[in-house]
Amino acid sequence: MRNYGWLLVAMFPLVSYSQGSSVTEGYEWLSQQCKDLRCVEDNINMIDGQIASLVAKRLAYVKRGAEIKNTNVLAPKEPGYGDAAKRATETAEQLGTSKGSVGSVFDAIEQQSNDYEKKYLNPIPKPKP
Repeated sequence: MRNYGWLLVAMFPLVSYSQGSSVTEGYEWLSQQCKDLRCVEDNINMIDGQIASLVAKRLAYVKRGAEIKNTNVLAPKEPGYGDAAKRATETAEQLGTSKGSVGSVFDAIEQQSNDYEKKYLNPIPKPKP
């Protein structure tokens, strides 16, 4: 009989907040529900799929940002705009997880997003006075 402890991740993604004093401890508790490597692999594969989906969603917004920039209808940038890696590492620190791992992932995501945006960025030249 197969262990379906992995369903906890899908059914109770916020269980980590109530199971430990930090999110990381909660995820540690949740991962301990796996009793075999198949459960571990199933969860990693599910998380990888979620990450891929979120990156695709992010890139859709990057593309939309380029389209808006192409019209020269720009809103003023908020303070901290473009600091995804910095915000992510701050969040990682608050969650009690590895800032270095999160920072390197977000550095790569930002670089890829910038490259992706360039494919769609073709701003209208500003009129000369």
